[in-house]
Amino acid sequence: MILLVFAFVLLGFATEASLPAPTFAGRLPAGVETGFAARLDSAGGQHLLASRGGMLVAFAFQHGGFVPQCSLPLPAPIAAPDGGSPLSTGSIVTAGDVDSDGLDEIVVAGSRSLRKYELVRGTFALTAEATLRPDSGRRPGWCFDVSIGDVDRDAINEVLLAGVRSLPAFEPDGVDHPVTLSVCRWIGKDLAQIWNDHGALGLGGPSWATPIDKMVGVLDPSNSGHSVLLVEEGRSDVRACTYNEMYWTPSGLREIGKFVVRDGRIQRKVRDSNPMHSAVGCDFARVSGVTAVLGGMVQQDYVWQGEYFIFSRDSAYEHRVLWSDSDHNWYSPSGGILTDLDGKGTGALRFRYSRDRGPSFEFYRL
Repeated sequence: MILLVFAFVLLGFATEASLPAPTFAGRLPAGVETGFAARLDSAGGQHLLASRGGMLVAFAFQHGGFVPQCSLPLPAPIAAPDGGSPLSTGSIVTAGDVDSDGLDEIVVAGSRSLRKYELVRGTFALTAEATLRPDSGRRPGWCFDVSIGDVDRDAINEVLLAGVRSLPAFEPDGVDHPVTLSVCRWIGKDLAQIWNDHGALGLGGPSWATPIDKMVGVLDPSNSGHSVLLVEEGRSDVRACTYNEMYWTPSGLREIGKFVVRDGRIQRKVRDSNPMHSAVGCDFARVSGVTAVLGGMVQQDYVWQGEYFIFSRDSAYEHRVLWSDSDHNWYSPSGGILTDLDGKGTGALRFRYSRDRGPSFEFYRL
């Protein structure tokens, strides 16, 4: 019996020791707990963009830490009519190359307008602004989610907008306005709409209580050679993330199926949202010409793990466990994104938060 217990102890140490050591680790700037990546210039790696104090701040990775470079104002959140908490929205700010110059621009939606910023001589410059019209009518709309990607596979990125024709967004006049998904393109300083669904896709709309369906991006998660618009179903609790796949056809986008990441596979036609052994949040990025997935996975005993996948069809041909949260903190696990911090290759950036030490980060080179 003593030998058996000793063997389990050794196995536990071996399991912990098998986790990789981070390439970089340090403190995050005050007020920053998460963010997303963008390639704003041709010098080095990507910037980390994060909201702080009502501003979107671009941080460069220098000397082992994140240094603020420039910032721009973010729209104020829409408050509930009764003065309650702000409306739960999707992404009102995103990054992507919308002018085919090889660098990312920042696109910000808010106050019935869409603004495009570029990094010019070390600062953000407003280079275009357009009125939001998420349907074919004349009435301007309010956009609650924006994404960038080549959805129609013509080698030019489009701007995808989900919005409604009202402000505030949810039944301000007693009418349940449908969500309209629009596919647009920047042409010079003008935003031209090339297609919209007129509400036919039935995306979950904004509500004061119900989470919305959120666009993740235009991706090929199974590396099948067919990019799709991924939309994460709205969720308000800890459960497996369900992703809707929407494929571009001659008549526009149509939904082709749903999947969850569970037990190291892409699993389709899954009817339950049990979080066990499932991804409760994913980040997707191109790594060495293929789509990689960084998943926040729930394992036995409510331990969260940061796991890295590259799928071929529905099976993973590369799978690594990068970190493990073993503190049983069900509602505050580590999150992460895939980014190239220093121009030496994409890695996994882990965001951690401690009440005692505040926000910190770890970067794992892949």
